[in-house]
Amino acid sequence: MAQGLEGVSGLFILREVAGADPLTNPHLTDWNIVFVGYCDGGSFSGHLENSITIEGTELFFRGRAVLRAVLESLLPQGLSAATDFILTGCSAGAVAAVLNCDPVQQLLHSLNVPVATRMRCMADAGFFLNSPDIHGRPKVSEDFQKVTQLHNISLSEECKQHPERQQDDCFFVQHALPFVKTPTFLVNSNTDSWSLKNVLFGNPHPRFIKKAAQKQYIAARLAVTSFEQEALSHFSNAFRIAMQQAIKPRIEALNSAKEKSKRHGTFSNACLTHCQTLTSTMWQRVRDRSGKYNIPYAFWQWYNESLDLLPTRTFTDIFDECTYPRCNSHCGN
Repeated sequence: MAQGLEGVSGLFILREVAGADPLTNPHLTDWNIVFVGYCDGGSFSGHLENSITIEGTELFFRGRAVLRAVLESLLPQGLSAATDFILTGCSAGAVAAVLNCDPVQQLLHSLNVPVATRMRCMADAGFFLNSPDIHGRPKVSEDFQKVTQLHNISLSEECKQHPERQQDDCFFVQHALPFVKTPTFLVNSNTDSWSLKNVLFGNPHPRFIKKAAQKQYIAARLAVTSFEQEALSHFSNAFRIAMQQAIKPRIEALNSAKEKSKRHGTFSNACLTHCQTLTSTMWQRVRDRSGKYNIPYAFWQWYNESLDLLPTRTFTDIFDECTYPRCNSHCGN
């Protein structure tokens, strides 16, 4: 039986999918799922040696040690004999999946777990643009900097040494991913609803107060000012470009070295959503702009190619070359 490690964020990546009807989801129905609750607040990527006391409560920020302890506890429960392993997460969990992808594979190797060679990662909605909001405030950059400093986040040394990067930049998936060696699959909207609310328009914004109010948002969306419309278009284009730039150097390098099986993959559409692998409904119904490909098809094609299980290379990264609204009619909502 296949074994997968599920979302390192407290969100339900593939949880419902794994238990879906085998007729509609034949690839993952017999996978075991391990859900790791989001208990550290730093994407399981930090280690602060000394505790901090706040209002009489002693707090420890050692997320990476927590994740290691979880993995080690799983060894006698079946992980040591696993045939397949996918480290995945949504939102902050997607950041965790990317930042911990190589470290977890290295840990499995050090523990002599055979599945380490077949480990892959998937990051759902982990892109957060390092850009100011519509009013020019660098809110997301400041927030990420506070997290990296509070938790003493472990970031890629290669990324930090990049001449165009500040150290804290490497907490952003788009900057960290080019240095991740373990093949990773991205699922991300270029019109990410969380980022629109919290990054572009600033939180709170009257049109994005309730995440669940999609219909109300769509109605309000038609009445945005021309200034907001232009900002939305630029933001969506920046999202798509950031994702393409994050994986392009690796694709080109591996293509030239004829190592396509080690490349990252992407499913990026123009749907107003945040996290598209949480439920079997979204997992199955969301498609690209053409309507031909859904997430499981794209992921499974990439996954098998990454393991050299297919005779030919047919996977193509999916990018909706447009922005919301009136772009993709296959968003499943």
